[in-house]
Amino acid sequence: MYSAEGASACTHCGVGYFCPLEATTEEQKLLNLCPMGTYCRREVSVMQSGNLVTIAVGLDVYPNKDSVANGGHGCPLYKYCPRGTGRFEATNPADVPLDIPRGTMQEVFSRGDLSDAIKMPAGWYSKAISNTDPRYADQKYETLPCPVGYYCPDGSYETIACPAGYYRDTEYGKDVTDCGPCPAGTYCPTVGFHTPTPCGLGNFCPEGSAVQQKCPRGTYNDVQGAYDSRGCKACTAGYYCPFLGQEAVDTVNHQCDAGFVCIQGASRPEPTDQTTGQQCPLLGYCPKGTATTQSCPAGTIGKYVGAQDSFECIDCEPGFYCKGDGTSTPCKEGYWCELGTIDPTDPVDATACRAGVTLPCRGQPAAGQYTNIVTGYSDATIVGGSDWATLRT
Repeated sequence: MYSAEGASACTHCGVGYFCPLEATTEEQKLLNLCPMGTYCRREVSVMQSGNLVTIAVGLDVYPNKDSVANGGHGCPLYKYCPRGTGRFEATNPADVPLDIPRGTMQEVFSRGDLSDAIKMPAGWYSKAISNTDPRYADQKYETLPCPVGYYCPDGSYETIACPAGYYRDTEYGKDVTDCGPCPAGTYCPTVGFHTPTPCGLGNFCPEGSAVQQKCPRGTYNDVQGAYDSRGCKACTAGYYCPFLGQEAVDTVNHQCDAGFVCIQGASRPEPTDQTTGQQCPLLGYCPKGTATTQSCPAGTIGKYVGAQDSFECIDCEPGFYCKGDGTSTPCKEGYWCELGTIDPTDPVDATACRAGVTLPCRGQPAAGQYTNIVTGYSDATIVGGSDWATLRT
């Protein structure tokens, strides 16, 4: 305490001062400003107007620069205390420990000048805190390493998230170049990502993807981690894949339409682009779900584009034979072919001309042209006044 000249009572040393000796004068008190790097304040109970109240006063001991936790008077972390500083609860704002600027750090107690604060190094940041510990009640910030998914340039008081499509899986990121692109086959959908997500079924993800890209129509993908569209598989022959991002071929509901061939990679049930499919060609037929043209039964041939069933096949024409392999072949010389002939040389159903006949016994003769036969014979019609049947063996 101290007293001025002529005072009738001693007065508590004010906040920001210390009066450690007895018989301290006002002049001496004014010289005892709290040293740089410390603050001088304590609370006492006094009677005022008959009531016991608590007031803030200066110290009655020499201030020391030990931490609050150890009972000292050192300026708190992230603060600096010029000469004559009291605690932050002081009425006069000039008496409070001053905050170091955000984006700087000062992790030593009892600093008295702003020059003791240094710029926050890259890879670190100062975080605002709410401290309920009364010993550190005036500490407003703490220095922390930049967390995963973020980077912190020098002077940071906030973290900066890595952009979508990028990630960082370790601490202490310093700038955006420390954020790496999400690897091919993964994606990073939000900012601040630290663990890339595997690309899902039905999709592909090039390097640096923020969103998955759907496999195109006519394809599907049944595995994770595809990194480009080549990971999307062509739709199975006989089926079509009409949707973007298909995970599998729907073999129940998406069969190729009857009358069409779905070769591979079809996106519609009636493809006509000649690459993924086409209308069923001549000489065969195409039932629903066809991957290749089906040959007509032996002795028949398909005469219509877009045939859907074997019932649409017609008998092989006279003068030709059809073995059921999707071809119609002119009857061989020395043989004759009726309607629906399968094979004129088959031992079971041979249609060879009679031995000794020197004419080109082949094909169907025109009436009156017995001596000029050049196409395959087909029946026993009497032509040119002769019985054609006599040519048969």
